Amino acid sequence: MLQLAQTRELTVPRKAAADAVISRLAEVTGETTHVSVLSGATVYPLASCESYKHSTRVIIDVQTFPLHATASGICALAFGPKELLASASENMQAFTADTPTTIMALERAVQSARETGFGRSDRWYEDDVCSLSAPIFDQTGQFAGAVSVASVATRFTAELDRSIQWHLAEASREISRNWGGEIPETVNYLWDKSTQKQNIMEHSS
Repeated sequence: MLQLAQTRELTVPRKAAADAVISRLAEVTGETTHVSVLSGATVYPLASCESYKHSTRVIIDVQTFPLHATASGICALAFGPKELLASASENMQAFTADTPTTIMALERAVQSARETGFGRSDRWYEDDVCSLSAPIFDQTGQFAGAVSVASVATRFTAELDRSIQWHLAEASREISRNWGGEIPETVNYLWDKSTQKQNIMEHSS
């Protein structure tokens, strides 16, 4: 497995192709950013960039991202293989008081991601962290991973939420291109719809 992963990284350097993008994403959002990859039924961290702006920031120090409790995991469930939902339902550990621990709650989170194009975690994995994720697609045309922004919950305002969504969509498009893929039109439509809605709200306020 390690040899195959090393060979893939030499031919399609996913980490190198993501590093510059998440560095810019951290700069424009002011928050910690990271990229994860799906392998089998597990979401693994690939690269991360801590916030340049805040001394109090999210640190990405995990071996895997739980499917049911993280924005990256919700992205995988929403846009990855259908059988992932069964895998997620087998272990729905409560990491915080807000972690989804029922199939109904998990399905609501997944459906929300399918309707907006973004996975979301609101204090589900850590008590003081809110995260948003956008799916990444590779040369196979399939879901390959997610790009995410993780913010300290007390800073996560509606304005920051809107800004992160816009920049996440751009980062996902760029990383997908770097990985030889492209964003499906259905997902692009969801992001464009969300951006237009935000513009209308800002002009009317």
